[in-house]
Amino acid sequence: MKTPLFIIIGIAAVLALIIYFLIAPQSVSINQEQQTMQELQITDITTGTGDPVKEGDSVSVLYKGTLEDGTVFDASENHSNEPFTFTVGAGQVIQGWDQGLVGMQVGGKRKLVIPSELGYGNAGMQGVIPPDATLIFEVELLEIK
Repeated sequence: MKTPLFIIIGIAAVLALIIYFLIAPQSVSINQEQQTMQELQITDITTGTGDPVKEGDSVSVLYKGTLEDGTVFDASENHSNEPFTFTVGAGQVIQGWDQGLVGMQVGGKRKLVIPSELGYGNAGMQGVIPPDATLIFEVELLEIK
């Protein structure tokens, strides 16, 4: 007895579906925050020497902060070129700095492109940084304490 062609085609279709679902990538649900979150961009301009910065280290830096259009909103030169000192990872600065300085070495210079989520967010800083602004910093690490 011959098997009817439509049964063979039906079995082949079912097997194809089973194989597809076994090897197809699983869909991932991404919430709105993850879809809009951008990554911190780190570019080493000059590599320093010595031990790298880690969370909990007190560091002294010189810096210049600009908006994407090149407008300077803050810089060490505006503060008599005095180094700015803070503890990495202690929440004393924006998250982009806490994350972006980890791994730097003394004498190193780094460019940080910080998305608003790791900067001042949708609040901005009145009169200085607009809401949702991407920030660009050039940072020079002078000392790790």
